[in-house]
Amino acid sequence: MSVSECRTMKLITLPSGKQILPLCINLQRSKDRKNNVERMFSERNIPINFVKAFDKNLLVDESTGNPIETTKVLCGSSDYVEGVTKPTKIVCSDDEYKDRRFSYIPPAMLPTKYKPYVHSLYLSAVGCALSHMECFRCFQQTEEADYLLVLEDDISILGSSIDVLDAVIEHDFDLCLVGTSPQGTLMPSPTSSLNSKLLFEPLQRWYSGASAYIITKKFVSNFFPFTTVCFAADELFGFCQQDMGARLLAMKEPYFGLSSFAQETTNPTGV
Repeated sequence: MSVSECRTMKLITLPSGKQILPLCINLQRSKDRKNNVERMFSERNIPINFVKAFDKNLLVDESTGNPIETTKVLCGSSDYVEGVTKPTKIVCSDDEYKDRRFSYIPPAMLPTKYKPYVHSLYLSAVGCALSHMECFRCFQQTEEADYLLVLEDDISILGSSIDVLDAVIEHDFDLCLVGTSPQGTLMPSPTSSLNSKLLFEPLQRWYSGASAYIITKKFVSNFFPFTTVCFAADELFGFCQQDMGARLLAMKEPYFGLSSFAQETTNPTGV
């Protein structure tokens, strides 16, 4: 996505005057998902923009020009996936992203306080993480936007009015989860001093639920130049909390939920 395209994105203007850049990640071949999101937002008169997801089938090892090498690895306690186990320089054969250059570091090789659940990302997870980074890149180039709302294309809308986000951004946070998680309910931290009927501060743990979240422009700048990927999008929150000192909040009653598409795959790059 070019700088000029980012600067012409549609923004959500809240009653307070604050502006949110809404970006939905969509794999180009998943037209039914895009149509579903467009319909939901149109019915509620909410603007939405789409970011083309990085297709795992178009990711290439820059050093060889060949498809990225994977190895069967254990994910969690019992699942085996084709993981990318070596540090890799990645390019994408998609014409829109042909000028992008990325460095991938397997989570297991990164010295971190956060203990990753997924030690070597599988290609779909790499593509998903790259897509989230592309949202960050576009947000930085959209000068008028105060906040970024990142959505994956398997979301549904649970809330009645988008204006509830005005009350969300009154609070001090770096990242705020405004959607539900396919991995279960987040638990509030017993040490939190936050007093809010709307939000809570979750326990530090492996975070899931990258399907809908808000991030501030100040915190996004930590990822510049948006070229390094070392965690799955779902796990980024735990890493940000423990290694970057991020303040993470979550809505008690999320505005976004998960649609029936979420039963097919847990990330927007599909299989």
